[in-house]
Amino acid sequence: MKDFSGILKYKQEIIKEIQELVKIPSVLGKEEIDAPFGTGPKEALEYILNLGSKLGFKSRNFNNYIGDISFSPISETNETLGILGHIDVVEPGNDWDYPPFAGVIENNFLYGRGVLDDKGPLIICLYALKYLSETENSFSRNARLIIGSDEETSCRCIKHYFDTLKLPQPEIAFSPDGEFPVINIEKGMLKGCFKIPLPKNYLEITGSSKGNLVPDYIKCIINEDEKTTYITTGKSAHSAHVEQGINAFLALMILLKDKKFKNLNFNNLIAFFNKYIKMEYNGKSLGINFKDNTSGELTLNYSNIFIEEDILTISIDCRFPLNTDIQKVQSILKEKASEYGITYKTRKITEPHYISNSDFLVKELLNAYNYETKTSSSTKYTGASTYSRSIKKCVAFGPIMPEIENTIHKKNERINLDSLEKLILIYTRAIYNLIKGE
Repeated sequence: MKDFSGILKYKQEIIKEIQELVKIPSVLGKEEIDAPFGTGPKEALEYILNLGSKLGFKSRNFNNYIGDISFSPISETNETLGILGHIDVVEPGNDWDYPPFAGVIENNFLYGRGVLDDKGPLIICLYALKYLSETENSFSRNARLIIGSDEETSCRCIKHYFDTLKLPQPEIAFSPDGEFPVINIEKGMLKGCFKIPLPKNYLEITGSSKGNLVPDYIKCIINEDEKTTYITTGKSAHSAHVEQGINAFLALMILLKDKKFKNLNFNNLIAFFNKYIKMEYNGKSLGINFKDNTSGELTLNYSNIFIEEDILTISIDCRFPLNTDIQKVQSILKEKASEYGITYKTRKITEPHYISNSDFLVKELLNAYNYETKTSSSTKYTGASTYSRSIKKCVAFGPIMPEIENTIHKKNERINLDSLEKLILIYTRAIYNLIKGE
């Protein structure tokens, strides 16, 4: 097996470039001329594209939506390996031990928003290409880093690249924006909602989480003869890992189980949740708890609860495994809800994304990971959604390793510099495995 330890001569340079990129606060901002997602994402995109050019590659910027950096040692009519990542980051939040946009190194850790998600892995992959371009002379594929700037919000960047600009998809690809060893299954997603009418000013509800988080706090004020306030707390978690959370809205429904209110619709809503949902996240009482050994179980999150025009809406975020009859799921949700005068509506369905364990892409990525970590790990599934869904043959590959704490989207996002060295070796070997000559 080839020895790629030579790339470690670039370790300090890689660290420096990660620090410089982290210093750019590339959180979604206000749209401006030539900055569709704000000045931060634009500046970060320009920085990494300029770095690609300095390292000898061809860089292209597409209206500051997205860019790419190409290594083309053979004819561009040949197949291409795509490496999909992003330079935008989520808000840092509060209570960091070190400034989130400073790239501080302390106690052998590099701190900063984006060191893991996804600036660090992109810089590593870029230098892996540089090293391979200097040390290898036989290739079967070209390689292209595709770098978005809106992944954390709505992926308008990747849609611009493939749908608006009609640029060709790479034949194979990976996204360093998940977990190791290899995520070759991303569950399907159903976004829907329950709706029920209530009298004007009857109910006030606050604290519900927006988007894809389990609500950890609900304040409910019921206005009948007098205002009565109920507060429930839970534990936040991402909809992809809903089993790690405690849903404060479901706790509210249980708290109100034996209360008798004057409004029939509100009583029906409480009865429905206590009969068919309870504190469950897997749809067992609803009869939709699909599960398989390959892609896990169906999960449900109830969040983004709000009142608009006297209609109470409870959003549903369902992540479902490969064997799910999604039409049956929708029928049951509609049927059970209607028993209590509640309307169910599907907003969007995204089918599961699956690449077989026997596929060349999956096997070679696993080989690289297992060789460098001296393990015999296998593939895994996720309820999350990555750029992988935008490519026919793409999987998520790192950067989170099983033995390290995942601080993505959390305060004090960080990476141990010894783990960084391991990432450099893993990504270099993986890219080599996928583009090497026969």
